[in-house]
Amino acid sequence: MIAKLQERSPLKQKAVRGLSSLDPCVIQHSSQLGQKRFSFEELNHANIINDVLAENAKKEYFESMDLIKSLMEEKQSAAEEDVNLTQKLCQLKQEMVQIKDEISQVQVSGKQSVETYKQQMEQLNRDHQALVENKEKSIESINKLEQKIAQTKLEVVEQTTVFINRAQIYTKHYEEYKSKVGISSKDQNLCITSSNRESKDTQKL
Repeated sequence: MIAKLQERSPLKQKAVRGLSSLDPCVIQHSSQLGQKRFSFEELNHANIINDVLAENAKKEYFESMDLIKSLMEEKQSAAEEDVNLTQKLCQLKQEMVQIKDEISQVQVSGKQSVETYKQQMEQLNRDHQALVENKEKSIESINKLEQKIAQTKLEVVEQTTVFINRAQIYTKHYEEYKSKVGISSKDQNLCITSSNRESKDTQKL
């Protein structure tokens, strides 16, 4: 590029090299080097510009370089801020994914807890129902047993009454029989004693 400019221009190589000072990297990182390369004195000595124009151009050049450098620094700062924002956004996305995973785990755990609680409640209801049924059966059995006991007592009372009545009738008939036959109590005892002796003698033989 410098060689082509030299062919078309009477400027010296030093003056042409000053165009490299317009490189953004040179402006941002080596502004002093750019100022040295862009020699307005060479333009002045070549009678291309006069002294006043060369001084004004040099002043405007320095101001332009400072402005460009400031703008590039702002751009770089904005780019770095964009990078930071991008990193923060990625971090937030990762945190959101983690939060979603935690929410899913909590939901799964909550569903399991609810299901377990539901099963426990159902089991308690079944146990309670079984206890109620057993209690009802026990009450029914107790009622039947009480009825049976009452019926047995009634039967015992009836049988006892019948036995007493029969005993009274037998006693009455026996008294009537004794009065008719004329057997006294003493004779009756003698008959019983004699009968017992005969029974013992028979057993000895």
